[in-house]
This record gives sequence, structure tokens and C-alpha cells, in this order.
Amino acid sequence: MRESGKTLIAAAVVVLYVAVGVVTVTIWMELRRTKDTVSEVRAEVRQVQATAG
Repeated sequence: MRESGKTLIAAAVVVLYVAVGVVTVTIWMELRRTKDTVSEVRAEVRQVQATAG
């Protein structure tokens, strides 16, 4: 009984670590994509300003 309890706790910890890792990677990717989008928008704005100016 005690051995299976330890195994269960170990499995729960592993699942928790994996979940945290997945969430972290997802947020990081989302932030990177947002940053790229912001850079693209800024480049477009500069291009429009250059054309208008």
C-alpha cells in the first residue's frame, strides 16, 4: 500500500511538472509571436510614414 502511494505521488509530481512546462512553453511562444507581430506593425507604420512623408 505504501509503495503504491509513493508511486502515485511520484506520478502526480511528474504530471504537474509536465503541465507547468507545457504552459510555460505555450506562454513563451505566444509572447514571441506577439513580439513579432508588434515588430511587423511598427515596420508597416514606418513604411506608411515614409510614403506619406
